[in-house]
Amino acid sequence: MRNVCSKDLGFLDSDGDQVLRIYHQNICGLGSKANDLLASLYPNLPHILCLTEHHLRQFQLQLITLDSYVLGVEYSRRSFLKGGVCIFIQKNLPFSIINTGKFCGDKELEACALRLDFLSFRIYIITVYKSPNGKFQHFIKGLDNIINKIYKPGVQLIICSDININDLTESKEKHELNNILSTYNLVSVINFPVRIKNNSSSTIDNIFLDTTKLRKYTTCPVVNGLSDHDAQMLELHVGNLKKNKHKHKTLIIRKINSNTINEFKDKLSNELWQGVFEHNNDDVNSNFNSFLNVYLQVFYSCFPKISVSRATSNNQWITKGIINSRKRKKDLFLLTRNNNNIQLKEYYKKYTKIYCR
Repeated sequence: MRNVCSKDLGFLDSDGDQVLRIYHQNICGLGSKANDLLASLYPNLPHILCLTEHHLRQFQLQLITLDSYVLGVEYSRRSFLKGGVCIFIQKNLPFSIINTGKFCGDKELEACALRLDFLSFRIYIITVYKSPNGKFQHFIKGLDNIINKIYKPGVQLIICSDININDLTESKEKHELNNILSTYNLVSVINFPVRIKNNSSSTIDNIFLDTTKLRKYTTCPVVNGLSDHDAQMLELHVGNLKKNKHKHKTLIIRKINSNTINEFKDKLSNELWQGVFEHNNDDVNSNFNSFLNVYLQVFYSCFPKISVSRATSNNQWITKGIINSRKRKKDLFLLTRNNNNIQLKEYYKKYTKIYCR
């Protein structure tokens, strides 16, 4: 299929089918980039975010907040720093976690997986990372075990990966990996470079799926300047999506508007405060308590409590100004990627610091 994602596609194709959007990126540290990642994807947020090298411990990753998403599943390093993989999924989409922990190990095979439970057919998504220092044979054996655990007739697998094997060049590792994946009918669908610097390029991040069954798809690069790895967007045309209803929570708030504020002012201006001054009490604490009691009586009568229902998440903080600044940052990133101009690089660093405040 073509590797140009339709900007106007939204979530429906020309046949009226839903489009499932899966985003993959080696994020090179998610901690300080969560909001920037969300802003770079707004308003057409992918259904699923597959991220490698989040660089966080498990408890740190669980504290990350991405509006509209929940952390579906993750692998975080136990003994070494950095690394790690995770999958975020939109809050209204049901899924099941697949346990792959016994096959994983720091640096050699870092993986997590989940099953999508909102389609008419089964799709499993596996996110995988292998460090450049990881032992390839341990990686390939573990990956085969994970796939073999999940694979069944009628099941569709999608592997989002950064395994540090350049798909643009021939190698023994690439040949062995393709041999293993071909036994499950999985092939690469990323045919563009994902890492470009100083006029060199490579495709060490990849997405694999069965193109004989998932025939209707598109892929495209997503350049956002969050990492030295460009992201990849996969769009699958899958028919109808079965979503959970949006969850709303009931909040108890006080009814504060221009009318109640004016009523509050009028009542305070007409209050005689007799309980505060009538006894000529020199006890400051007693006088204050009397004042506070009168004030609160007026406050509670003017601003009664009411119940309101609100959606549990929104992205209203992503303003037009943030979007424009995000676009400027991306343009500067593209200029500096293949440019050795020191002044330009320094300007990009300063702009990035200002943007991230």
